[in-house]
Amino acid sequence: LQDYSEAIRLKPDHAGAFYNRGNARSAKGDVEGALQDYSEAIRLKPDHAGAFYNRGNARSAKGDVEGALQDYSEAIRLKPDHASAFYNRGNARSAKGDVEGALQDYSEAIRLKPDHAGAFNNRGLARSDKGDVEGALQDYDEAIRLKADYTDAFINRANARSDKGDVEGALQDYSEAIRLKPDYADAFNNRGVARRQKGDVEGALQDYSEAIRLKPDDADAFYNRGIARAAKGDVEGALQDYSEAIRLKPDYAAAFNNRGIARRAKGDVEGALQDYNEAIRLGYKPKG
Repeated sequence: LQDYSEAIRLKPDHAGAFYNRGNARSAKGDVEGALQDYSEAIRLKPDHAGAFYNRGNARSAKGDVEGALQDYSEAIRLKPDHASAFYNRGNARSAKGDVEGALQDYSEAIRLKPDHAGAFNNRGLARSDKGDVEGALQDYDEAIRLKADYTDAFINRANARSDKGDVEGALQDYSEAIRLKPDYADAFNNRGVARRQKGDVEGALQDYSEAIRLKPDDADAFYNRGIARAAKGDVEGALQDYSEAIRLKPDYAAAFNNRGIARRAKGDVEGALQDYNEAIRLGYKPKG
């Protein structure tokens, strides 16, 4: 940082120095400073594809998805073989709900860089959003082949396998995600769901409890543990978990419905009615 600043003092029109200082500032977490430097580099050298790309990253980090999209698009215009710009524009498009555009960008990133594991993983997510579970599975398989320790790809493949009814395969993938990342709360929660589907209520309870230990504000883990406790006949424990899920997520319609069931089982008909009414107000619709 000191050297780049000195270079800028000696040569105020040194676009490369501004660009590199932006990278250094970004590495230190100074996103605002990085943005300023990348913008100055672009002012001095309007065809600096790297500056547009990195400013897009900085804008994305600040939540300016629209600005990031514009910068990635300009980086691509200046450098049409910029695989990372396509990948990151895909992420930005996905964040804006443009799944089709995201799919196109991930596919182009893969065409330019066939070993881009992240592009395969994220294209899998986009395919899943479009309902193409089979295509998503193929992409997750390739992401894992390219990067054997890709934790997110394992949990995403597990979710896709679960959607296809392959509970055993989902269990294996959740377990591998946990092995790779022992503090992965969502993997424990999702493995709990798979275990419960297999009839292993005790194992499910253990996983939900671990998910809660790792992520105490996980409303879904409390809700799921409530279901498992109810299945074991622990109505009091289920009530406590549903209540905590509601405290963490006050618009959790399913938690109100299930707490109503638990309250009715305890003889609290009035409390059950209140919960059912709230579930209906929030738009709860029973499955099936």
